[in-house]
Amino acid sequence: MTAVLDVLLTAWRAGVIVFWHVLIAIPSIVLVALRPDGGSIGQRIFARFWGRVTLAMCGVPWSARGFEKLEPGQPYVLVANHASELDFYALAASMRFQWRALMKPGLRKIPGYGWTAERSGMVFVRQGDPDTTPRAFALALEQMRRGHSLLVFAEGKRSFDGKLRPLKRGAFVLAIEAQVPLVPVAIEERLAAPRRMVLGRALAHRIRELRVVVGDPIPTAGATLVDIPLLTERVVAALVAGHVDPPEVVSAANERASAAAAKPATG
Repeated sequence: MTAVLDVLLTAWRAGVIVFWHVLIAIPSIVLVALRPDGGSIGQRIFARFWGRVTLAMCGVPWSARGFEKLEPGQPYVLVANHASELDFYALAASMRFQWRALMKPGLRKIPGYGWTAERSGMVFVRQGDPDTTPRAFALALEQMRRGHSLLVFAEGKRSFDGKLRPLKRGAFVLAIEAQVPLVPVAIEERLAAPRRMVLGRALAHRIRELRVVVGDPIPTAGATLVDIPLLTERVVAALVAGHVDPPEVVSAANERASAAAAKPATG
């Protein structure tokens, strides 16, 4: 019976996500097609509603605190852990200011959504791709020059086991280049039952609360690339402190060892 409920919950939540993506995409496409600032207008009108209604229809209680620490008009690099398939909606529901995000290139292929996101200033970047990363970083820096904050899921991928993976350098490089503060954003799924994957998705989680906790801004004024390890330590410590149940922190060495062990043997 539990397995059936898991499949039904996964199908329902996936359907809700697709439905609202399509519904919000229609007026957003019109806005970005007609106006150069259509992305900013669309985000101001739709983003918080989109996030809130998606979470409500998915039956996910959520909370957000700490955004009052951020100064209006000041761009930041928001460094978030990627704890949930639904955390993006909690962030969208919470942020009252203009923001853009680093996104995986695969999202650009979603009809309507990808084109609208790119025209709105979202930045698509493929990890470790030396051919496209410089252009993507230039676009991200331009968005911050316009006063937009930048959201980065710095682990590079979603955590399906609740552990905090090593943070990639990109968010720190961008904050240093732009000389804007880093802001740790801790995201935590508080669950009423163990995690489980259904149909390749993590949408069947029984979520008691999806928490978003914003830490104190960390200045980068005067920082250089040699300061990245120290800045990373400060962000990781803030992400852990933002959890009710602190996550296990995976070291870069352990991550590399696990990846090597997962590769099939050859020869």
